[in-house]
Amino acid sequence: MQEGEVQPLGEKAPKTVDVRIIAATNMNLEEKVRQGLFREDLYYRLNVIRLYVPPLRERRSEIPELVHYFLDTYSQRFGRKNLTISPEAMSLLIAYDWQGNIRQLINEVQRMVARAESGDRIGPGHISAEIRSAENLAGVEGKDGSGNVQLIELSEGTFNIQTQGKSLEQVVSSLEIQLINDSLERQKTIFHGLPKNSD
Repeated sequence: MQEGEVQPLGEKAPKTVDVRIIAATNMNLEEKVRQGLFREDLYYRLNVIRLYVPPLRERRSEIPELVHYFLDTYSQRFGRKNLTISPEAMSLLIAYDWQGNIRQLINEVQRMVARAESGDRIGPGHISAEIRSAENLAGVEGKDGSGNVQLIELSEGTFNIQTQGKSLEQVVSSLEIQLINDSLERQKTIFHGLPKNSD
């Protein structure tokens, strides 16, 4: 490649080629070279034009635009029409650190869309528990001045969560259990052909 020539297997003479290699990594290759974990000669062969793209957590202002773009993309692909996203859900996505960068964000948006129905307003309940972490729940609707959660309002409804003396992980777990039970109850009443609040 360095000489612009390759010799195909079975051929006697090399062939001239005009190619460029595009390589991407999230590692510090200079440090890897110093540690002997990456070939120095390969590093300098690859390192012709270097572009640095900051991680997503350093570009939080771009997250809303990316979320709306991928929300439109996957709502069309999954057949979910007229999806919107609440400010609370967007705040969680902006606050998250996204160690997996844009790929992780794309996967999360796909999960959100898959959990939604046409016309839904995506709320915190559509977002993975990993993202609804202690750091990310700060400032989201549902906390009073004492820090104890009284009511948590999601797109699925409003849930009364008793949280005094509980860790945030336990709060989230309780909320997930209520969401699952509520979903099962809705499916059961649909199966029996009864309205949800039927006696």
